[in-house]
Amino acid sequence: MKEQEALLLIEEMISKTKNDLRDDGRYYLLWGWAVFVAAVMHFLLELWPQRHLPSPLVWPILMGGAGIASAIISKYENKQRRVKSHIEKFIKTMWLAFGISLFISIFITLNFEPLLCYPIVLLFYGLGTFTTGVVVRFRPLVIGGVACWILAIGCAFVQFNVQLLILAAGVMISYIVPGHLLQQRSKSGV
Repeated sequence: MKEQEALLLIEEMISKTKNDLRDDGRYYLLWGWAVFVAAVMHFLLELWPQRHLPSPLVWPILMGGAGIASAIISKYENKQRRVKSHIEKFIKTMWLAFGISLFISIFITLNFEPLLCYPIVLLFYGLGTFTTGVVVRFRPLVIGGVACWILAIGCAFVQFNVQLLILAAGVMISYIVPGHLLQQRSKSGV
């Protein structure tokens, strides 16, 4: 009886986390669209010879904006929610570690081997979405994570401009599409 109760408790925690993640699909959309727009804008600015804006500048502007928006949303959500499951804490901690590791990796690669930056970024995107997808049992995130890993391999063998487009495709598959699916499920109450 105690084993069954423990299994029911675990299943309830996973279900609660899935419901909370559905509400949090907005983070996938926020970060997915910010990275997608930054990658495409960077690509287009590289093609435009008389640009007045340095193309890499789109990244700190859009990522900074997404970071500020995430902090505001998170602060509001934390006021609304008082109890968090261990799974929610794990996912939140995993994404925090993801962000710190991603920032450090970008700093290192841009200073020593810039052409490896986006393949490594895609590896991290794969790690985050795959892990979250497995934990909350949401297949589109798992598929998005695997797709990012595959794209990371291909990205390592192409020139910089093409890497920007591969990165945009990666966030479309791993963040934007799952984010919209999470949003739809949340609206339908499934």
